[in-house]
Amino acid sequence: MSYFDSPKNRAIWERELNGLRAERERRKREGYRPQIDEKQAVSAEKKEQNPYRRKITLQELEQQEREAVQTARAQKAQRIKEKASQREMEDGKAPVKQTLEKKSLSKNPGGKVL
Repeated sequence: MSYFDSPKNRAIWERELNGLRAERERRKREGYRPQIDEKQAVSAEKKEQNPYRRKITLQELEQQEREAVQTARAQKAQRIKEKASQREMEDGKAPVKQTLEKKSLSKNPGGKVL
């Protein structure tokens, strides 16, 4: 019984023993519930806490992550464009918007910008 000579091990065992005693008292008051029912009760409590939570497949999760990344990238690009146009407005210049025709005219057949 040298295991219990250590104060650390004795404290660990006392905590475990107190948990078992509490479980025994609960079973006396409420009656025995099989382990499966306890799991179902816990899952029902979780559903009550967060009714929007649902199981999804790995493919669905990856798709959601891809969409989130694409949205974040698009928003970042939009913010950069807005900041650039604000800077141009502050400098007194009108924002320069190149149309597709101007872009195509500014390139020679080799693809280099003139």
